[in-house]
Amino acid sequence: MSLKEQVTSQLNQLSESELAKVSKYIAEIKDQLPPTRIKNNAYLKVREALEGGKGSLSQLIIDEREDRL
Repeated sequence: MSLKEQVTSQLNQLSESELAKVSKYIAEIKDQLPPTRIKNNAYLKVREALEGGKGSLSQLIIDEREDRL
């Protein structure tokens, strides 16, 4: 029997007031968990923007800086 099945079986045996307590415990545990990391795909947008470029991006940057020196 899996852990989830065991817990479900035990929950089914509890009274309404006991279930209310368990619900509060679950909410407290969720509040203590670290926030989930938001997936950031910004690098994909950058790669897409640079995809069509020809030549060396590094050399382009160097050339642009030489104009300012």
